[in-house]
Amino acid sequence: DDLIAEQGQEFVKYLYVSHIIPFLCISAELFISKPVVLQSELIYMIYYGSIYTVSNFIQTKLTNVRPYPFMTWEDYTSVIAFFVILLFMIVVYTVSSQITHIVNGVKQKQE
Repeated sequence: DDLIAEQGQEFVKYLYVSHIIPFLCISAELFISKPVVLQSELIYMIYYGSIYTVSNFIQTKLTNVRPYPFMTWEDYTSVIAFFVILLFMIVVYTVSSQITHIVNGVKQKQE
C-alpha cells in the first residue's frame, strides 16, 4: 500500500500504539470497575459499529484518506472485511457477557 510504503515502519508502529494503549486502558478500567456486559445490549455495538463503518466509507471517498489501509472501498473486499470484523466483535461481546455472568454472578436480562 502507498501509505505504508511512504511511512514505512513508523506507520505500522502508529497502528499498534493507537490500538494497544487504548486496549490496555480499557482492560484496566474493566478490571477495576467490574462492569456488567449484557448480551441483550449487543445490538448497540452492532449499531455503532455500522455507523463507524459508514463514516469510514464517507471519509475514504471524500478525502481519499483511509483510516485502515485494507478498507479501500474500491471493491467488495471492504464489505467482506466489515462483516468479518463485525462477526468477530459479536463473538468477543458474547464471550464477554458470559464471563461477566460467571465472574460477577450477574444474570442476563431476558428480552
